[in-house]
Amino acid sequence: MKQLHVVGSYPVGTHTFVLWQLHGALARGHEVHVLAANRGNEAGQAMVSRLGLQGVRATCAGFRDYPALGLDLRRFERRFAAAANSALYGRLLAERRKTFFCDLVSRPGIAGVDLVQVHFVQWAVEVGIPLARLLDKPCVVTAHGAVSDTNPDFLKHVQAEADAIVLVSDGELEAWARCTGSDRKLSRVWNGLPLPSLPAARPPHAQAGTLEIVTIGRLAQEKRIADAIDAVARVDASGPLRCNLSIFGEGPLREPLGACIRELGMDDRIRLEGNVPHDRIMARLAASDLLVHAADVEPFGMAMIEAMAVGLPVVAARSSGAVQIVADGSTGLLFACGDVDGLAAGIRTLGADGGLRRAMGEAGRERAARLFSLDSHIAGMERLWETAIARHRGDSGHTTFHQPGERRP
Repeated sequence: MKQLHVVGSYPVGTHTFVLWQLHGALARGHEVHVLAANRGNEAGQAMVSRLGLQGVRATCAGFRDYPALGLDLRRFERRFAAAANSALYGRLLAERRKTFFCDLVSRPGIAGVDLVQVHFVQWAVEVGIPLARLLDKPCVVTAHGAVSDTNPDFLKHVQAEADAIVLVSDGELEAWARCTGSDRKLSRVWNGLPLPSLPAARPPHAQAGTLEIVTIGRLAQEKRIADAIDAVARVDASGPLRCNLSIFGEGPLREPLGACIRELGMDDRIRLEGNVPHDRIMARLAASDLLVHAADVEPFGMAMIEAMAVGLPVVAARSSGAVQIVADGSTGLLFACGDVDGLAAGIRTLGADGGLRRAMGEAGRERAARLFSLDSHIAGMERLWETAIARHRGDSGHTTFHQPGERRP
């Protein structure tokens, strides 16, 4: 199967779910092409090298970079005007979009695909769905972001126009259905990891009384990294446990979080590690005692699976993703979103009992292998891809395109 994967940026180190899916699709014999509006980052390039994705053909093209006037006469066709969508983008950007789409459908690597797989709802609206309609190919959309943060008109538009929609947790699927009033075309497929390739968990610390903790996430409000810092500082201050916290990720809150760490006098115990290659994060997880995940808006949470896969227990807020991944009391502990006292209590409970940490870590490793393998993820996606292609071929009137917010006949 020839697939076109549409993303905002490629490759991005924090978008491991996209890179793993490309890796899994290639391993199953699919041909993969990537269309991205922006180039990714060094961490993403490092992971591309690690996964052997250098051979994936990637086109970097954003419609804002195209001229408003083009020589391709197809721009005057009604279908290109529909794809350009002047009602949403305005006249000037719509003209740029016509030039953009005329170029894309002329590229052999794009024109010859069997299916368009879009990552994130925004890119489905902006590029994926209109391009799929111009190519007359089925479109599958994976909503990696939180449904609660997405324009409801976009959700309704994607549900009307896409051939299938993938949600990464039951909670996100239910939220989408509540917002649009329908669960039509919705499926839940968990993200997955190639678990056999992950490093083994390390033996218990030789230094008794010191707890090595990791948190992973964008340094943004919804990830509540400040809650993790606050909770770790409270546990460390109350004794007898000493806590070290490694924070992996970048974002707009780096400076205020750094200031908070300095005010607490925890510079030597809490470290902002930034964006680093994925293998370094996995190595740090394998050398740690537990993962904390304080995000209150988390559709899935790959970091929790990665931690469980190397035998770490997880202390996490009850987000829609965490309740799917963490078995409370078995593979980790859940606390109410925003409850710093609850997070600190979870750290103390696991920090004080090495036997409990090991038992939860082993249970987490088993759960990750059973539910969240890359093979299971790709098998679930393949069923959707094949069904979308079969249904599209049998639907002769599928190329009619409607704009976001437009009432369908």
